[in-house]
Amino acid sequence: MMVVSLLVALAVLTYNPADDMLARRFSLDSLIDPGSRTAANALGLTGAALARLLVPGFLGYFALFLPILGGIWGYGRLRHRSDERLILASILALGGAFIAATLFGWISVATGSDLMAWSGY
Repeated sequence: MMVVSLLVALAVLTYNPADDMLARRFSLDSLIDPGSRTAANALGLTGAALARLLVPGFLGYFALFLPILGGIWGYGRLRHRSDERLILASILALGGAFIAATLFGWISVATGSDLMAWSGY
């Protein structure tokens, strides 16, 4: 769980809007043989498709809370910790991510600034 969280975080951190056209046409054939179409994302075409799903399509860069929580849960499972505190922390972190993304979206619309990457489109 911790390794997957690290890879998802890497995909989100290296999100590039120029990869959106490649990510829209994501298929198994293009994954196996990309040809001259290479993504700028650190995880390649798979990372570009995942980052496109999370960054502009979900919470913006606040989607980083998901892999962070996944890493914390993975560490808790590895160390056989109880889930009671993790459940509360997860609910609060996800709620905070939604509120922060909403706030950045509202500020972007109200002021006309370009903060949409921080809030999702």
